Amino acid sequence: MANMTKRRRTITEADKRAARKLRVLWEKYRETNPRVSQEAAAARLGWSQSAWSQFLRGEVSLGTAATLKCARFFGVHPGAIREEMEDVPYLTKTPAEAPGPQAEPKLSADAIELANVWQRLPADRRACFRDMIYLEAVVHSSVPWLSISRPTKESYEQFEKRVQRAWRDIDRKEKA
Repeated sequence: MANMTKRRRTITEADKRAARKLRVLWEKYRETNPRVSQEAAAARLGWSQSAWSQFLRGEVSLGTAATLKCARFFGVHPGAIREEMEDVPYLTKTPAEAPGPQAEPKLSADAIELANVWQRLPADRRACFRDMIYLEAVVHSSVPWLSISRPTKESYEQFEKRVQRAWRDIDRKEKA
């Protein structure tokens, strides 16, 4: 049987520099988008979280296609990632940011992450959550004092218990 081991390309110094630059771009991106996980970024790039992590750690070389995808994701010129691509003509704005009739509204990283998670839900759960979201929007716009928000330091479990207590209190007051 033939040797089935996979030959990996040797990581060059240029590859290591590109990985360092990619990590710096990722860290800057995370400062302004702290809720975006590696998994969400990878999904947006069309990769697995594992592949994205390997690029960030410099275990896998960033080829031309991967460099272009990353440049588009971060909104930078490819030369900002790989020096040898500094002379490549490249429009740093994404189509959603560029003016013109084809421009679409740009989604935030949170919205993209939420959409990716949403797609993993079964259709019946999506319908249930959609109804809950619409109801919450109506309550928030019609009677905002009934809206209960979750403080960022409160866990979802704590928030759920607090909401349940609040609804029980409302029920008790209505029955009294």
